Amino acid sequence: MKYFSVFLYIGLLIACQPTEKVKLQIPWFVKEKLNDLGEYKYNYRDSLFKYQVLEIDRIENQSNYYSYLSNLRFRVNGNKEITFQYLQRAIRSDTTAFCNELIRETNQYLKPNGRPHRRYNMPFLLDFDIDYFIDKYRECISAISVKNKLSKEEELKLRVSYIMLRDQWFMGGNRKKERHKINQYETENHAALDSLYTNFSFSSADKALRNDIYVLLLHSSDCSWTERWLKIYTDNYCNYPKCKIDMKYFLERSRCSNPALSKIVEDRIIY
Repeated sequence: MKYFSVFLYIGLLIACQPTEKVKLQIPWFVKEKLNDLGEYKYNYRDSLFKYQVLEIDRIENQSNYYSYLSNLRFRVNGNKEITFQYLQRAIRSDTTAFCNELIRETNQYLKPNGRPHRRYNMPFLLDFDIDYFIDKYRECISAISVKNKLSKEEELKLRVSYIMLRDQWFMGGNRKKERHKINQYETENHAALDSLYTNFSFSSADKALRNDIYVLLLHSSDCSWTERWLKIYTDNYCNYPKCKIDMKYFLERSRCSNPALSKIVEDRIIY
């Protein structure tokens, strides 16, 4: 009954003001905190039912509206084509607002030194398509930052941050574990890191990158991937005093019991 009343109010509000546009009080994307049961309870389907029928010509904040609808649509049925269409409408309605409200806030969530606590849900753009987000951030950067372009180094940091966000998504806290999602994220993370290694320059002096690769190695259950990346790590990143200790810890805690891992470490590191 409560939902019907809200829907009726919105409809009457717009219907009773034929000559004036209404500014809807809606978020650009859903920000929700994890509850005590380790779940999110936002009713995307009900919200989509209420808002998708509104007459767009009577809405003042159309870019905001389309962004919100794209979020609802994606969470309800995962239809990327329809989500993309709504996002394109949001851009056309108000590019500046789209950049400042949706892209800036998503970037704030994603960047390594700005990531919020994992008790909050991931902005839908990051689940929708990381390449789409990076492209739009590149287009928006002059509007939301003092920079004029996105450098390769900065793009690499964002993409690695995205990998690490997903790698640690179900670790710690009380988030409800979803085994299919955990496996999906791991597979996609491995493929993403492989692609980055091919298309970007990995600096052996980058301590943050070194640490991220080490964490991914520890969490990996794909032993062939682990073996390949352990070689890369020991060849390029074991130039720091604690490497021997870290490798000993890795061999003790790795999810792979492949004897080849010990051989790789022994061949490359003198204890």
